[in-house]
Amino acid sequence: MNWLETLWMKLVNKTAVSVTTVEAEEESVVELLTTILVESGVSESYVSEHVAARFEESYDGEATIEAVKVALDAFTEANPGIGRGISKQQSAARTK
Repeated sequence: MNWLETLWMKLVNKTAVSVTTVEAEEESVVELLTTILVESGVSESYVSEHVAARFEESYDGEATIEAVKVALDAFTEANPGIGRGISKQQSAARTK
């Protein structure tokens, strides 16, 4: 009987499916902001030096691209100097 039990255990172990948990990494708000602005023509160094810290301080929404885009519009209106800097870089990138 022992050999039957051993055989059964080997068979079960070979064919058993174990459940594995996969956790998706969530991008941070700063990473999303940087991606949005770099894709629109703003340099990554400008974002990290002038925009990221101030945006992160004022942002309290979800870490999704759509939410960050909406908040970015409000942020540039509330911070016109940063908004002008972003617009200048975007315009320069379009003319290249």
